[in-house]
Amino acid sequence: RQTGDTLDLSLGRDKKILVQRVKKQDYGKSNSGTNRLETFLYEITVKNNNKDTIDMELQDQLPVSQESDIIVEAIETSKAEKDDLSGKLKWKMKLAPNETRKYQLSFSVKYPKGKPVMVNKYRTINAPKF
Repeated sequence: RQTGDTLDLSLGRDKKILVQRVKKQDYGKSNSGTNRLETFLYEITVKNNNKDTIDMELQDQLPVSQESDIIVEAIETSKAEKDDLSGKLKWKMKLAPNETRKYQLSFSVKYPKGKPVMVNKYRTINAPKF
């Protein structure tokens, strides 16, 4: 109907673009007074195995606290665009053929000792069984 209208469409995964998210270091728990602090460090690697240059947007997300006594702080986001409300991170890039880029993502979670807090250390996907 309108000539300026656009539609973003995903046609599936491009097998010639490699994206890895690896946990580099887990600082574990440290106690300071009445609080606990957990710090996590991830490395995201993006490699273009295509013969052409590509424009790409990479997205990730930081945990978001729903309670005021639990504080999530971004330490390193490798200059990503950050949405504080949702925790979404975006990196926009142009990758040349056979180019590899690495991004660091680290954050800390501070919470009271007596409060049970589960910080997901692994990504899981729950799917219904039919």
